[in-house]
Amino acid sequence: MTLKHDSGMRARRWLFVAAALVIPAVIVAADATMRPAGTAQAGDPTRTIWIRKDVVNIINDETVFDFTGDVNKGSGTMHEWDIYMVWDWADTGPHVVEELAEPGYTSLGWKIITGTDCGSPPDGDSPNQYGMDATAEILAGNGNVTVCFYNWKGFRGPDLRAEKYSGMTGPKKNNNFYGYLPLSFAWTIGVWNEGFSTAVFANGSVVLRDDLPPGPTYAFVDVVRVGDWTVNGQDEFQDLACALSNGAVICDVAPGASGNNLQIPPGARFEVNISVTPHTAGTLLNPAASGSCAVDPANVVRESEPHGDNDLACWAVAYLFDFIRDLEIKKAIVGAPGDNTSFEVRVDGNQQAILISQGGASQTTVDWREHTVTESALDGYTGLGWKVFAGSDEISCDSTADPYASGSGTTATIPVRDPSVEYLYPITLCFYNRKDETAVEGRGTLVIEKVEDLNGNGIRDAGENLIDWEVEVIGPEPEYQPGKTVNLPGGRLVLGGIEPGAYTIHEATGIASYKAIGAATLVVEVPDAGDVVARFFNQPLGGLLIKKVNDGGASSTQFKADIEGGNQDITFSGESASEIQPLATGTYTVTEDGAYGYDYLGWTLLAGDATCPATPASSSAEASVGISGAEVKTLCFYNRKQVTIRVHKIERLSGGQERDGKGWDFELNGCGVHQTGTTDSGGNVTWTGLPPALGCSYTISENGRDGWEFENPASGQVTVTPGPGADTWVTFVNTILLACRGEECAVTLPQPATPTPTRTVEPTPTTPVVTETVAGARTPVPPGETAQVKATPAAPSAGSGSAAPGGGGDFTLALAGFLIVAGGAALFATEARKRR
Repeated sequence: MTLKHDSGMRARRWLFVAAALVIPAVIVAADATMRPAGTAQAGDPTRTIWIRKDVVNIINDETVFDFTGDVNKGSGTMHEWDIYMVWDWADTGPHVVEELAEPGYTSLGWKIITGTDCGSPPDGDSPNQYGMDATAEILAGNGNVTVCFYNWKGFRGPDLRAEKYSGMTGPKKNNNFYGYLPLSFAWTIGVWNEGFSTAVFANGSVVLRDDLPPGPTYAFVDVVRVGDWTVNGQDEFQDLACALSNGAVICDVAPGASGNNLQIPPGARFEVNISVTPHTAGTLLNPAASGSCAVDPANVVRESEPHGDNDLACWAVAYLFDFIRDLEIKKAIVGAPGDNTSFEVRVDGNQQAILISQGGASQTTVDWREHTVTESALDGYTGLGWKVFAGSDEISCDSTADPYASGSGTTATIPVRDPSVEYLYPITLCFYNRKDETAVEGRGTLVIEKVEDLNGNGIRDAGENLIDWEVEVIGPEPEYQPGKTVNLPGGRLVLGGIEPGAYTIHEATGIASYKAIGAATLVVEVPDAGDVVARFFNQPLGGLLIKKVNDGGASSTQFKADIEGGNQDITFSGESASEIQPLATGTYTVTEDGAYGYDYLGWTLLAGDATCPATPASSSAEASVGISGAEVKTLCFYNRKQVTIRVHKIERLSGGQERDGKGWDFELNGCGVHQTGTTDSGGNVTWTGLPPALGCSYTISENGRDGWEFENPASGQVTVTPGPGADTWVTFVNTILLACRGEECAVTLPQPATPTPTRTVEPTPTTPVVTETVAGARTPVPPGETAQVKATPAAPSAGSGSAAPGGGGDFTLALAGFLIVAGGAALFATEARKRR
């Protein structure tokens, strides 16, 4: 058998000589005259076995690899850059080709292929097709066979890669982005392991860092998993934590990660999406010039040799341009469509004026930012306001349209570009005016105005605008004699050329969120050939919302508050704010009514309809609320539910019987509280209105009695820490004491000293003495009182329980003792007879 190799170009250069330079097979056999196994004899059918080599992580590797055929029956060598090694004249039987181990290389297996492309290494074993070992098994057959052997040079471990792309996710990936401001787009950073083993990051390790360029506003969107993240049944993706921090995207090991590490298995990938909102045009390069974008920036993971290419394409660039908009400025003179008077306007206060007049449009351009356009005042004309139109092909400033949809006054605002409506068409800005009336003899002019009086002083101050309103006009002009309701568009109406005389004007009242300042009805005299102004003032009302933070109590519990000089008993709760309280400009004192079972903590004042923070800003009893104009504020009141502690007392008697313990004394100490209590007939004592145990604790102590011992708790004390709103129960159990001899327990009485003999005297009848017997001790008790328990029971040597002479003994107790002893003796005799 002969194995020989083909070196490609060199083989083609010396084609004639090639046959003579074939490397002879090394024959390893016992008899040198034998034909090598696997080599066909003359006349037998033959086939050719082609052998190819691929070092997957090196191009044109220079190392020589050794092969043997049919278990050392022949051998040969080749480089990776050799096109093939050939085994000529192989017979049609089964064969084995083995690649010998090469130091510094890892075998990745073999594969029988069709064609000449080795492709990727095998990922498993299939007999006679491919395998993960270094021995190829070739079936018997007539056809030629090509076998590829695969190796990896050096350490074969994880290989972490990172890439970045702009504006889109999924298969369409591009590092470049082009856009017109204003806009927001996305940067996506992809990280994956394309190596052969799992990458392990210990707690505290940084998995990815991307330093973002300064300037734009960034927002973290999400992190998305791709592929299988399971390692030993554990979902490792949940141990990955990504966030924006100090101008960088940082992904690291999540706190509390399983095994205190994060593992990224081969094929697993994650993608971090960041929203980018730039504010200036230009080139935006990610990462920042002074930073970097890299996976495993600290190199804590050993990656596959010869090197781990971490960056790949971990950069992206955005080319940003200012969007330039066409602006058409037009003029409409209400009631005078033929008036061609020119007016001057200026964009952003520029010195260069733009002239506009009815019937045409003046063209200019502005960028995507907000801009102002101001019309100069012109004698003989009154400005009625302006209106901006966007997203339409052709706009005619209709003199009958409501011109105040965008704003009143002579300065218009062009808003920031909205790409959804400003795409193909220019912006149109219309300025509206009315020509002032010329006095006519026998006729007069009535001007009616409505002022939004912000400070409520009844004067139109600078910055106070006219506002739309409705009034009723009654006067000598025939049209107004029966009374007529008219609108004040933009807060001003001019009734010119009307009959002179007295006119009565009633303004509409009861308008929500406004307070009338001054009279709601004005009577004015319209002069002949002159004019008069009837001006009404209304102050916009602010609003106050009152909300509740209820620590430990039910959210539905209602509370009440009072506004000094305003509404009283305003209701609110933790789940619903009060109705908005309309208030004029000023400062108000607001107090909360006390609520049973709650401690008052304080208040917080916030702008707008806001969410209350967890703790108050002030602990004072009165909240000071300032309202200006039409602003709305939120006042939060804070309360904490008080605590209740209850004790239940159980007395455990001989024989295991239990009863509620009445008349036992307890003490409560802690959290600034000292209270005592005695159990009632049900064995209970209750303390209410206690502050919660926040940073402190309560100790409940039982005052013991003679003849009883503590069972549970054994110390006679319990410590509890009830939180806000808690209703805490504690149970104390005491056991009665008995004097015992061996296994026999009996009630024992103390033995008095032997009395000195005296003559017999008939006893004088006396009131009977009530006695309570506890643990063998007998204590006389006056009628109507309860016996006190003795602390120490009588010792067994004190007596047998019989009453001593002259000791005032109780005959009933003595008789009971006798019956108990007699009964015991009878039982003993019965048992003895049974045993016989």
